[in-house]
Amino acid sequence: MKENQCFYFGCWASKGHFLWNAHGRHASNEEHDSIPFSWYRLDGKFMAEGNRHTQGKATLTIIDGHTVLSFPDRSVDSRGGCHSTFVAGGVFPFNEMVELSKAAFGQIWKRYEFDVVDSTPCTQ
Repeated sequence: MKENQCFYFGCWASKGHFLWNAHGRHASNEEHDSIPFSWYRLDGKFMAEGNRHTQGKATLTIIDGHTVLSFPDRSVDSRGGCHSTFVAGGVFPFNEMVELSKAAFGQIWKRYEFDVVDSTPCTQ
């Protein structure tokens, strides 16, 4: 994955979590392969256990030189396990990752009627 390239994993306009590129299309096999870990891990695996129910309580994870921002989101699908997850090539602090994902997926961010806040657990 290129530096700053960003993908979205979640519901676009209807139920069902899929990996999307910044053009609003399902990511191609080549794009899937550009993520250096199984993209299936994006399906709720990056949210901290205590953050799984409150919309917008985000967790930031750095893995294999990529930044993953994930939080509960029921703006399209009201079921409990729904979330939005963004992954970008490179290592970014929380605020930069939010801005990067907003630039790539502004239409997704516009639908959030909740604040997205960093609640990444301390690991020290």
